[in-house]
Amino acid sequence: MNDHTIESGFYATEMHRDLMTTMAQDHCYGRDILIIGGGGSGKSELSRQFCRKIGYKYQLFSLYKDMTARDLIQRRTTDSSGNTGWDHSPLISAALNGDALILDGVERLDPDSITVIERLVNDREIDLYDGRRMVPYTSKEKNEMILKVHPNFRIIALATNTSSKNLLASELLSMFSIHHLADLDAGEHFMFIKKCFPNAPSIAVDSLRRFIQVLETKKEGKGKESQTVAASLGIRPLSTRQIVRLARTMHTFPDNAAKELRQHVKNVLLTQFLPKNQQQMLEELMDECDFEYDSHTEADKSILIQGVNDENKVVIGDIQLNVEPALNPELVPAPLFYEIPSHKRVLRDMLESLASGEKHLLLIGNQGVGKNKLADYMCALLGAEREYIQLHRDSTVGSVTLSPGLRNGLVVYEDSPLVRAAINGRVLLVDEADKAPLEVVSVLKSLVEDGEMMLADGRRLVSGEYFKGQPNCLPIHPNFRMWTLANRRGFPFLGNDFFREVGDIFCPHVIDNPDKDSEIELLRMYGPNVGDDVILKLVNAFADLRVLVQDGVLTYPYSTREAVAVVKHLESFPDDGLVETLENVLGYDSFNKLLRDSINEVFQKNEIPLLSAPLDQEVRIELGTESELPLPLKTEEWKLDNI
Repeated sequence: MNDHTIESGFYATEMHRDLMTTMAQDHCYGRDILIIGGGGSGKSELSRQFCRKIGYKYQLFSLYKDMTARDLIQRRTTDSSGNTGWDHSPLISAALNGDALILDGVERLDPDSITVIERLVNDREIDLYDGRRMVPYTSKEKNEMILKVHPNFRIIALATNTSSKNLLASELLSMFSIHHLADLDAGEHFMFIKKCFPNAPSIAVDSLRRFIQVLETKKEGKGKESQTVAASLGIRPLSTRQIVRLARTMHTFPDNAAKELRQHVKNVLLTQFLPKNQQQMLEELMDECDFEYDSHTEADKSILIQGVNDENKVVIGDIQLNVEPALNPELVPAPLFYEIPSHKRVLRDMLESLASGEKHLLLIGNQGVGKNKLADYMCALLGAEREYIQLHRDSTVGSVTLSPGLRNGLVVYEDSPLVRAAINGRVLLVDEADKAPLEVVSVLKSLVEDGEMMLADGRRLVSGEYFKGQPNCLPIHPNFRMWTLANRRGFPFLGNDFFREVGDIFCPHVIDNPDKDSEIELLRMYGPNVGDDVILKLVNAFADLRVLVQDGVLTYPYSTREAVAVVKHLESFPDDGLVETLENVLGYDSFNKLLRDSINEVFQKNEIPLLSAPLDQEVRIELGTESELPLPLKTEEWKLDNI
C-alpha cells in the first residue's frame, strides 16, 4: 500500500496510504470496515481503489432514508409467468459470491433497519425472507434451504459525519472496525493539484490555496466553541471533489484560469444566494487572496455562437468542443431561443465545463430565469439527444428508474427516461430536482459519482470494463450526461436543500436574471411591435422589484419569465394596455395589503399606475390638480426694420 499515485487517477497522500494499510490489516483479520468522512472527501473512490488493490470484485449498495429492513436483504419480483418470488439484494449477492460490498450511506438508515444485518456482519448468518438461511462457510449444515456465506465476503460501509446520531449507536460500533477519513488540508490540496494538474497556473493555484487555508482557519466565537471562517460566512468549506473540479478547469484552460477563478469559486459556493453582508465579506476575503476580477460585460456582447459545423465542432466564444452526430435527430430539442449577452456568457461557461471533462451540470437559480431554455439550447448546439424527467414530491426511487405497466395480464417494467439516456448516451434533463424527496436525489449520487445504480427490476446500471459480461448489468454509455435543474432552497419555492445533499457531485452554474441591457434586448425580440418606452419602464420596474427581494422586503423573486409574459401579451393584444396586462401577472398579490403597497410604489415610481386595490375600496388615480391660466398681459413690444 505504498503507491503514491494509484491507477484510475487516484492520488494517495500519506494519510490515504496509512488508512489503506490499516484497512488491509482489518481485512486480514476478517473484520468489516466503516469509513467515516466528510461529504466529497473521497470515501467511495478510496473504497474502490482498496478493492482493486487486494484483487476483489465489489458491488455498490446505495442506501436511502426510507429503505426498510426487507430492502436490505431481499425484494419481491414477478417473473414472465406472473409468479412472484424473491430476489437477492446486492448485500446477499456479495455474500454468496465472495465480493466486497460497498454499503454507501449507512447514516441515512434508521438504527432499527441497519441492525437487521448485525447477525450477518458478526456471525455470518442471517434468515432470508424466502425461508432459506445463510450460515458461515465452515458450517456443516447441508440442505436445499441452507446457503453458505463465502469466506472472502467483506463489507465496507461508508458514512458522512455531518448529520447522523446513528453513527454513535452501540450496534454500529460493535459491527464494524471504524476508520476516519480526514479532509485534506490546504497544503495537501496544493501538492495534489501540482501533481495531477501541472498546467494550472501557479498564480491561480496559490490564490486558491490561500483561500482554502483561510476558510479552514478557526476563530473564536461568542460561545465557548470556536468555528471556522467558512462557518461564520454561512458556507461549507470546499470539498476535495469541488477542488478537483476547479483544478481541472484551470488545467484545461490555463489562459483563463486567473481571471475566471473568482467566478468559478462563487458558483461552487453559491454565494449569489447568501445575504448581502456575507457576500461582501466573501468578496473581501477573495480580494485578500489576490483573486482577479473578470469584467466580462462588454466581452459578452462579442461572443459568437456556432453550432455543430462540418468538422463536428461546437464553438462559443473562445471555447470549442468536438461532438458526435446524433443518431436520432428527432430527440434533439429545437427551442425558441434569443441569443442575448447574459445568456451567451452562461452558454460559454457551460461549454467550458463540458470541454474540461465535466459531464454532469447543475443549473440552479430562481424560477423563470431561463434554466430550461439554456439547457435545451445547449443540447441543440451540441446536436445532443435529450431525455426529460420531472421530479415532484411524490417521486420514488422506483418511479425514477422504471415505469411499471400491465401487459397481457403481467406486470412489466419499461425503461424510464433515466435508463434510456444512460444506456444510449443521451443527455438526461432532470427538472425540479429540489422538489423530490432527499432519498430520491441521493440515489442520483450513485449514478453520477459512482457509475452504478440498482433498478427496480433487479438490473444494474454500471460503467467501465470492470462489470463487462456480468448478468443483469446494463453498461452506461460513455457519452451519458445528466443536467439537473433546481431552484434555490427556501421560501417561496419550498424545495429541499438539493445542493447540500448531493450538489457537489455536479458542476454548478448559477443562473440569474439577465442584466438590464440583455433583458431589454430579449423583450424587444419577443415584442417587436411593443414600444421601447413601455419595455424600458417594464424592465426598470422589475429590476426595482428584484432589489426589494434582495433587501428582504418581498419574498417572490419576479423574474424575466413574468416580464416576457407581459410583452408577449402586449404583442398579441396591443389594445389591452400595459396596466391591464400587468394585472394578469400581479393580480394575486392584490389580496395582501403590505405586498400590494410595496409593488404599487415600485410601478408608480416607473410611471405605471397599477389598479390593484382592496375589493371594498374604490379605485382612484390622481393625475394632478387642474387650474385655469390667467389672461395674457402685454409686457414688451419689438419692431424690426428693413425686413
